[in-house]
Amino acid sequence: MCVGILLVLAVTIIIHELGHLCGGLATGYRLVTVRLLGLTVFRQSGSWAISLRSGRLPLAAQCLMAPRRDEDSFSYRLHLAGGFLGNFAVGLGGLVSLLTLDPSPPAETLLIALVAANIIGGLTQAIPLSKEVPNDGWNLFEASRGANGARDLRRVLVINGLLADGIRLRDIPESLFAPFPGVPDTGNAWMLVIYRADRLNDLGMRRRASEVFSSVRVEDLSGFQAGYVLSEITYNNVVHGIDSEPLADLKEPVVQRYLRLKLPSSLRVRAALAGLRDSDTDTAQAMLKEARRRLPAIGVAGGIQSERDEIDHLETVLRMQAGGKL
Repeated sequence: MCVGILLVLAVTIIIHELGHLCGGLATGYRLVTVRLLGLTVFRQSGSWAISLRSGRLPLAAQCLMAPRRDEDSFSYRLHLAGGFLGNFAVGLGGLVSLLTLDPSPPAETLLIALVAANIIGGLTQAIPLSKEVPNDGWNLFEASRGANGARDLRRVLVINGLLADGIRLRDIPESLFAPFPGVPDTGNAWMLVIYRADRLNDLGMRRRASEVFSSVRVEDLSGFQAGYVLSEITYNNVVHGIDSEPLADLKEPVVQRYLRLKLPSSLRVRAALAGLRDSDTDTAQAMLKEARRRLPAIGVAGGIQSERDEIDHLETVLRMQAGGKL
């Protein structure tokens, strides 16, 4: 029974990601990476490669695609909706099979489970939830509202694709980070602000990066994004001695939850705090070692920065240690 349930869930997840893939290809997107149940297909040095890594979430999957650079021809609906449309199609197809065929009892049980999983799974993605759970429906809603919703989404997808290709933020064209007029009014708009600050960090402009991070309204972000922004402010201030006032943000529950995650970025912040605030260099070194071990082989680290950016930040702390500043 357990094997059958896992099999149905795996098939449902694969169908969902293949729906995104088909929807993206039909509207001119390019495939960057596709991860299905620990199997990752990606481009490396101009050719396709395969990596097998189970990770902490064996049923996790993702189809990362990037749109064309031509902003006028950007289409997002079929790509974003392709996942749950694929689930609905398979669910309805299975339901028709149940009504028109006479399957054996084991096959009937599997068909019922497949129909239920795809219909329920499709609904949980189609119905917009919230910024805390940004499912496909929410992403569609965000792209359709605000003054620049679709353009914000396009830029985020393009930047994500370039990061996954191994391009550093500082090497990505500055035009992709240029702010639109007005206050950011969607999650993707704030994501671009975060990317802009990350890019300044990668260019070594730490003070300007802290100013941009500080301009972000964390109440408009998801919990993960808010924790990331506040921890980055803390990291910049601690390591570069810009201003110690925002260290009070460490008491925020959203920051505490973020720092408890064993992501390269959260471990890096904790290492800086251990080394600089408490002079606990042994703990700092242990966390840096753990952060290095957790750096992904490809793609976006922690969902925000590329692997190379994370390495650059880690080396900043190491250089300070070597200089006797820790």
